[in-house]
Amino acid sequence: SQRGKGKKDLEHQRLTKHVLGHPSAALHLPQVTPARVQEVFETMTAGGAAPASVNRVRNTLRAAFNRALKAERFSFTGPNPVEKTSALAVAKVAHTTLRVDQLPQLIAEVPEEWRGFFAFACSLSFLRTSAISSKFFTEASTSSP
Repeated sequence: SQRGKGKKDLEHQRLTKHVLGHPSAALHLPQVTPARVQEVFETMTAGGAAPASVNRVRNTLRAAFNRALKAERFSFTGPNPVEKTSALAVAKVAHTTLRVDQLPQLIAEVPEEWRGFFAFACSLSFLRTSAISSKFFTEASTSSP
């Protein structure tokens, strides 16, 4: 799909910029140490890369080294140097959502021909959220600690 292709292209660009452009990229696989891998991540962070981007590169490198180990065709016998590095903490984003008491004001701002649709969509959203919450609390209250 086009969407998947875009993600692959973005990952390829990220690896080209941050990994292949780093001096450690010239090393042979057995010469890559956790300290060298950590250098790549620190260079990314110093260059302004977000923690989530660093973690994506970390995950991709970890997978690449795991595949190299599994293939047994390279002069690399492990252990995976990426495993000895730590993922960066990524701040959780709290999304602002509508409260039930804000719905009338929202619906009043929607053009007349769309009000029914928006009211229906909002009610489905609240029903779904309510059903999920209800199921969660029911399961949580019936499970033993």
